[in-house]
Amino acid sequence: MNTKYTNKIEFNGQTYMGDGEAFATGRIFPGCFNDVENGEEYTNEWAEDAIDKDGNNVQIIYHFEDVKGEEPGPDTYDWESNIVNVKIIG
Repeated sequence: MNTKYTNKIEFNGQTYMGDGEAFATGRIFPGCFNDVENGEEYTNEWAEDAIDKDGNNVQIIYHFEDVKGEEPGPDTYDWESNIVNVKIIG
């Protein structure tokens, strides 16, 4: 196994190995950062590169509800409970 992927992630009965380097996606969608004013709640989307049990490259997608201008930061997020999707990327 590639030693880059050491973060065990479980979602919908599947196990993935992530690289532990989650990043804000910057994707534009209804309810995202760009849709709201300061002080309003929005969905903050993050992703983490990972591999599935067959070695396929995937991204683990996380959603967090934040208030614009009052974001607590990634160290406070509950990563395990906020996975919303896994996308195959290659």
